[in-house]
Parts: sequence; C-alpha cells; structure tokens
Amino acid sequence: MLKIERMPEEELPAAWESMVKEFPDDERKPLEMLRQQTRQGLMEPWWLMEDGQRRGYAMLLAAPGERMVLLDYLAMLEKGKGYGSACLRLLQQAYPGGLLVESEAEEPGLEPSEEEKRRRRLGFYRRGGFAPCRWSACVYGVTYRILGWFPCPPSRWEDRCREAYCTLYRNQVPRTWLRSHFAILEDGQDRDAQDKSRSAMPR
Repeated sequence: MLKIERMPEEELPAAWESMVKEFPDDERKPLEMLRQQTRQGLMEPWWLMEDGQRRGYAMLLAAPGERMVLLDYLAMLEKGKGYGSACLRLLQQAYPGGLLVESEAEEPGLEPSEEEKRRRRLGFYRRGGFAPCRWSACVYGVTYRILGWFPCPPSRWEDRCREAYCTLYRNQVPRTWLRSHFAILEDGQDRDAQDKSRSAMPR
C-alpha cells in the first residue's frame, strides 16, 4: 500500500543523494539549505512509501499562515510504475488548502528533447488536476508556467495562486533577491517587461 510519510531531517541526505542525479546543479538546493528550511518549517519533505520501501520523495515550500504550498521537488526512485501520479494524489489529500507547481515554460529555440521534456512535465500536472494560471513567473532568468490545484477552486483562484506564490517566495529569500531575480509576468508578457511585473507582486 502506498502512503506518504514525513521525512525526518536526518534522512535528508538520502534524498539529496538522489537529487544529485535527478536535478541539474542550478536547480538543486544545497543540503544545508534544505536542512535549515526544514528546521524553520519552510520546507516540508515527504517520502513515498510502499510496504516499508522508499519509492520516491517530495519537498514542498511552506510559509506560516499560508495554507497553499509549492511543490519544490518531486522525484521517484523507480520510474514508469505510476509512483509519481500516486504521490501527487497523496499530496493533494495531505494539503487540502491547495498546491502550486512550477513547470518550465516552452520557449522558441529549445532543443527538441528539452521541448518534449517540458511538454511532458506540463501534461503530467494537468492530468493530475492542476490548472495553468494565465500569469507566469521569471525566477533567476528562467520562465515558469505556474499551475494550481484546489479540491474546490475558489472564486478568483488565479489571484489566490498569485498571492500564495509570492508569499512563499517572500518567506524563502531576502527582499533584495526578490527585486533582482523574481518577477510575475502577465499573460503574453516577456522577460523584457520584468520591471513592470514586479510592481504587481503583492506586498
């Protein structure tokens, strides 16, 4: 039987060893940062378990007083067995306040393999019940499609996603970093308009 179990801090190195293989250097947080965020309650790590065996893991960004969380990392230790979809469903049950995910946006000029990888990732979340927001985000120069999931979507759900997304980032990084490396992009807006986008971020 599949279930998710909270990952104690002392087991973070085991997950991080997998992250070294699964995520590029520029997407992978240092182990000490994961430890610190977990201690502060800003990161909530989970194992996906089956009959006492680890099948995968998820790490979610959280913020005090914010019911929505952001899925920061999701990876399975065994591929092609449906564990990823199962883990997503279990996380949805664990977080009835709603979930957010970032999915790298499709862009002109991508290698066909990278374009297909991004399309598959977006399709995975959409099949899991996530809906893409009409706005996106640029973080460290990378444009992400933002998707949200609610058990019962509230009115103005995209505004709710934006509010939660900005709150989660404000609790993770210094304000000076946000001003330099974080922007909300409205539908159809490109990175050249980032400065105007920052004014739309909730304070």
